[in-house]
Amino acid sequence: MKNSKSKGRKVLDPEMCLSLWLELGTRTKVTSHLESLGIINQETKKKFSVDTISRVVWEWVVNNQEKARPIISRSGNINLSDQGWEELMVKRAFGLYFRFLRSSEKFDDWLRRNNLYDKYKNYGRLRPEDLEALQR
Repeated sequence: MKNSKSKGRKVLDPEMCLSLWLELGTRTKVTSHLESLGIINQETKKKFSVDTISRVVWEWVVNNQEKARPIISRSGNINLSDQGWEELMVKRAFGLYFRFLRSSEKFDDWLRRNNLYDKYKNYGRLRPEDLEALQR
């Protein structure tokens, strides 16, 4: 557990969670392992949810790709081409920023920081012609 704070509470160490997920194979096993170490959600006094593990890990991965990709590659669980890795990162960033945080602006900012905006600016969004079809 890191001592850094997010909205006044301690947060999980995402790199540790990633390593555990790769080692143990499932998020459920990660939450149980963390609980056995006494690392629990301080608000609920229960083990972390699998969704929390996913969010913490993928937020770290999409924002620390240079450090995360070798960790993931060494595990042998995901071995992607550069294009495959890029597509996975866009998919995960979209899930995190656009769907989870409900912020198209944060997703767009992430795309810009990663020089992917022009290529993926319409990713997961309805085009004007799609909107017209829905209105019929």
